[in-house]
Amino acid sequence: MECGQRACPQCYILLEDDEVTCPHCGFHAARPCPACGSDAGMGLAECPSCGQSLCPACGAAVKENDTACSVCGSELALFCSQCGGELTPEMERCPDCGVEFGWRCPTCGAKSDPAGGLCAACGQALCPECGVAVGQEDAVCPSCKVELALCCSACGAEVSAAAQVCSHCGESFED
Repeated sequence: MECGQRACPQCYILLEDDEVTCPHCGFHAARPCPACGSDAGMGLAECPSCGQSLCPACGAAVKENDTACSVCGSELALFCSQCGGELTPEMERCPDCGVEFGWRCPTCGAKSDPAGGLCAACGQALCPECGVAVGQEDAVCPSCKVELALCCSACGAEVSAAAQVCSHCGESFED
């Protein structure tokens, strides 16, 4: 529904955000979350279990600043988490309440872009997808479950999880 209210696709009774089974007809009005696999009610913009942003039309995972779903093409609106004001992806501050946007390192708090995989200020390894701090030994992000590339700490070359020595620079990975 355009207004954001969820309705059962079977009998059209209005559903609460936490309802995954229609109380009227018993229809299972949920899909598995693409990030964590738990039931996420159809039409929700976020998984209630893990917080993954979802397309309310098809349930696909969407990124924070997506303006359209890459799976079904539905247009997505961006809203301020503080006041609910409508936003555009390039805004760094809410025009309504003034709250500042932008990603900050979970370790040092510096403004940075997690896409590079490291905080530019403190060197913390980051998930390039969701920005959570990850350990150098993590092969999968503990938050969004995206597969992470392992890189040599000396030269930055991508290495396999089983490698004991970097094939690019010869750095040993043994403790």
